Amino acid sequence: METLRARSVGEILDASLRLTFRRFWLYVGMSFFGILPAAIFVGIAAIVAFIVANSAGSGNVTNSFFTWFAIIGGVGGLILLIPLMWWTGVWTGATYHALAMEATGRRATMRESFEAGRKRPFSMIMVDFVLGISACFCCIPIPFFWPAPPAVALEDINWTGALGRSSMLTEGRRWQVFGLFLVMLLLGMVLTMPLTAPIAIIEVVFGRNGLTPGLLILTVFLRMIQFAVSYIMGIFTRAAQTLCYLDLRVRKEGLDVELAAQTASQGTQS
Repeated sequence: METLRARSVGEILDASLRLTFRRFWLYVGMSFFGILPAAIFVGIAAIVAFIVANSAGSGNVTNSFFTWFAIIGGVGGLILLIPLMWWTGVWTGATYHALAMEATGRRATMRESFEAGRKRPFSMIMVDFVLGISACFCCIPIPFFWPAPPAVALEDINWTGALGRSSMLTEGRRWQVFGLFLVMLLLGMVLTMPLTAPIAIIEVVFGRNGLTPGLLILTVFLRMIQFAVSYIMGIFTRAAQTLCYLDLRVRKEGLDVELAAQTASQGTQS
């Protein structure tokens, strides 16, 4: 069990890697339940689109059918999108909760983590959206808000409160937070680019006339590896965010002392 304490950027990276693989299959199981509803939704949409496209090609449908199909499909998609977004927020919050439990020496369970994730799912989606926009267009807000998702998951506060809380915690440590974010970003690029480039070359250069069975198998194999690397990097990044958040609370609020006192109190009562 790791001791909760103030860490440097390098120590946070080391601890994040250990945290990622300590209960790796728990995170995989949580991801399965998290991704499954979205995968079913996308699969059904793809099947319906395939059927409609084939019907259009054979001339078996009218323009009015396409109009009503577009209306019903659009409305139905929007209705289904809301629970899918809710469930994504639950799963994301559950992952941060499990990582925090493991980081503080408490054994995480899937049931407990999903119960925690149900408290603020839309707030989790909103802080992830803010961070995504920040990373895509300008990285200036990142040092202020990078620890916001763990704050939502662990403190049961809404997304605006989490952004404010994150801004307060990062004050005086923003260069370190930005450095940690930058290392994670570059590491993800270094690990995925060697897989992305061959896939692009195969599909662009050889895909014009159709891929041979050998190239098709190679492409599928490379995409599977790419997905696995991206998934592990996702857990690794969330572990780093969680440890960054805990590190800031240790430095500013004495969280390590507080948890040690709670543990001692529980031991005395038992």
